[in-house]
Amino acid sequence: MKDGRTHLAYKPEYAVDLDSGAVVAAEIHEANQGDTTTLGKTLKAIEDNLKQVSKTPPCPDDPVDLVADEGYFSRDLLKRLNGSPWHSRIVRHTIAGDHAVGETMQDFCFKTTDQDTLVAALEMLGLTTDGQVLGDWLYIGRVPQTPGVYDANGTATTPPTYLNGEYAVYRATDAQAAVILGSNLPLGVAIVNPPDGIPLFDGEWLQPDLATLQAEACARIDAAAEALRQTVLTPGTGQMAVYQTKETQARAILQDPEPDETKYPDIYNEIGITADSVQEVAMAVLAAAERWRLFGPSIEKARLAGKKAVNAAVDQAALNAAETAVVWPALP
Repeated sequence: MKDGRTHLAYKPEYAVDLDSGAVVAAEIHEANQGDTTTLGKTLKAIEDNLKQVSKTPPCPDDPVDLVADEGYFSRDLLKRLNGSPWHSRIVRHTIAGDHAVGETMQDFCFKTTDQDTLVAALEMLGLTTDGQVLGDWLYIGRVPQTPGVYDANGTATTPPTYLNGEYAVYRATDAQAAVILGSNLPLGVAIVNPPDGIPLFDGEWLQPDLATLQAEACARIDAAAEALRQTVLTPGTGQMAVYQTKETQARAILQDPEPDETKYPDIYNEIGITADSVQEVAMAVLAAAERWRLFGPSIEKARLAGKKAVNAAVDQAALNAAETAVVWPALP
């Protein structure tokens, strides 16, 4: 308010067809309205204009790519665009201080079930702050596989088809890339080769080294198997030799009418600890050996089957599924 009069400021918002360079909308909005607020009005103007000149205007079944800068980034806006005539290509740029100048960047293409699942996975890896993804990322959503076919009236005679799942691009620093590659992504999120039509961040596509991921998964399976073994056996080759000696002595002592400590020292050492008599100790030792005889091979079978499935995986999604599918035996 100045001199009793209200002064309004305005801002223009232009929409340009990137293929032809033609201006398809030129809207004027009040300057106190943010980009995420005015975009909806401009998109409506684009739709109205294109309906007048095109037989195939944008529609939810055959959406058009919407390219915009970071000022238009909003999770609420992206959700509103989902299922609309517009395919979001809105970039969310780096949080200040996240990327160093001149730092090497590597692009990942994520395939996911939905945006929230992907953000939750990145949050689990420490790649979010206050619910916002660190670094440059672009949630793309569905990716067309084949375009729709329309008649002269603009009616779809053959609807478009889409690739399974939804996609996102993430540009990571070397440190962030190491975190991603070293993780076991949850079901519903996988790193994949970028399908046709996925935009780049001018980085270099990082194709995960499947052999490295398989080796890491096999190491995790081995570790899980060893952890199960240790619920029954104390680890170590020396301890295994002790178990074998005790089992041999236990079998012999039950057949010996005149056992003594000099012949069976390992069994006698456990009197008053494992059981109250030498015969009871021997039977307890043999019972434990039998439990291991049943449990140990079951662990080994699950370990070998899991590693075989992991090494047969053709991509990270199959690898994750194979590792998750390992069924370990119940404790005896």
